[in-house]
Amino acid sequence: MGIKKNKLLRLCHKVLPKIINRKISSTHKIAGITIAGGYSDVRRLLWGDSDIIEFWLEDFNEDMKEAFEHIVKIYDLYLKNDPNWHYIWEGDYTLIRCSYKYVDKISKYLDANNVKYRYPSTWSESTYATHTYQNIYKKIFHYTSVLSIEMYKNGDKDHYITLAADRMIHVFLLQAIYIAEINGDLDFYRDAGFEPHMWEASKMSDLTKFRSFHIGLIQGEHRAINQYKKKFDEMEEMKNKSSKNENVSYNNSKEE
Repeated sequence: MGIKKNKLLRLCHKVLPKIINRKISSTHKIAGITIAGGYSDVRRLLWGDSDIIEFWLEDFNEDMKEAFEHIVKIYDLYLKNDPNWHYIWEGDYTLIRCSYKYVDKISKYLDANNVKYRYPSTWSESTYATHTYQNIYKKIFHYTSVLSIEMYKNGDKDHYITLAADRMIHVFLLQAIYIAEINGDLDFYRDAGFEPHMWEASKMSDLTKFRSFHIGLIQGEHRAINQYKKKFDEMEEMKNKSSKNENVSYNNSKEE
């Protein structure tokens, strides 16, 4: 062999685009690691931008209880010792992220249970906040995933979920308040006669407004898509009826 790692990576960088299509549907093995996806996924894997594989479980959440029981089983069977694993509900689909070495086990479980999923690619965050501190966020996402599963097993109700969310946001803001003080952000509240705690309340309010706006956009997109689909189906039905009427008229004229 005798090829140094950096030379091998440069060689792969030149050769891979020529031999790998950007829309690969099958898996490939490089250095004994099964991967899938386009060249960008291969490059991220080789350059070490992410050490976490991402599954997209599609059409997964129609039955939420059944879906979550799959997540809990995957956690109990395979991922309890994986510090990188976490999951996120995304509406119609769910993300499960885990270390490379668990890919085959998770794939076999999903196949055996007829769970539809996109083939794994590496986790690459697009949002600035998460991308900048991805190594920290993966720990946060991991422990919130474990917390939600343990709360489920403990039979905790909605009230305790609210308390858990409050604890996490409240504690973080009481840690970040030093940054607000140094940046002069607390002066506004002091000048208005408020205690610094009002800054925390303001951040909570901002978060509520931001999240509500984002959810509203998603809801609007779903409604627009559904309305478009309904109109499209109506047009297709009218088109089919018109075609049938034309055929009937043509046959009647032939008989005459």
